[in-house]
Amino acid sequence: MKNFQLFVFITIFFCIQARATTPDRIIITAKDSPTQTIAKLKQLTKKSKFVFTSDLELIISLTATKRPNHMSLQGSKKATTAGYIFSRVDEKNIVELSIDNRSGHICPSYQSLNFVFEFLANKVKIGAVVTMTNSPNTQKCD
Repeated sequence: MKNFQLFVFITIFFCIQARATTPDRIIITAKDSPTQTIAKLKQLTKKSKFVFTSDLELIISLTATKRPNHMSLQGSKKATTAGYIFSRVDEKNIVELSIDNRSGHICPSYQSLNFVFEFLANKVKIGAVVTMTNSPNTQKCD
């Protein structure tokens, strides 16, 4: 009986913990519908770090700190590009999109930002305000 009570206590504890914590990142995949993509992008309230992977995942940090860095954000996945992203969305569209290639860990090219733009444009309509900025980390990248 004590083992069962312990099991119930641990289960309830972890369920409460899971609800109390917010995820530190959002992941938009090729399988996400336009509605799911917009819902995920609505969570962005500020310019945030992102990594776009070779398996077509856009991973965006939701933390307000400098952590995680781009390398830890990508995990074991291969990064195609990285930098910072900001978007403003309405119910069906991306109204504003801003991306740059500032990452001293991955050192992506300016041209690689097109992967992110095309990925999102294939999922949802993107409005007239699109900014892609070439701002590599010159202290760490050639």
